[in-house]
Amino acid sequence: MRELEIEDVKELFREGVHQLVEYNTSGFLVWVPPSECFEYWKWAQPHLAEGHLPYLEDYPEGFVLSTSEWISDSGERLIVFSRYH
Repeated sequence: MRELEIEDVKELFREGVHQLVEYNTSGFLVWVPPSECFEYWKWAQPHLAEGHLPYLEDYPEGFVLSTSEWISDSGERLIVFSRYH
């Protein structure tokens, strides 16, 4: 696992990594269908955390997303969006 910045996510999209999942504080994983990844990415950008201690009130709708890359045992690369509110 590694934490990602916006440019890292853009690079992973260019490399063809399109498996996205959102983890929210209720403990649920929401898998984004491959056909919806680009739309999810456009929606997510205004919510992406900047810095290590973001203030929720600085983000639309009162939540912030952090991003990380995970690699499964089989080598599949995932972009994980963790939602904090």
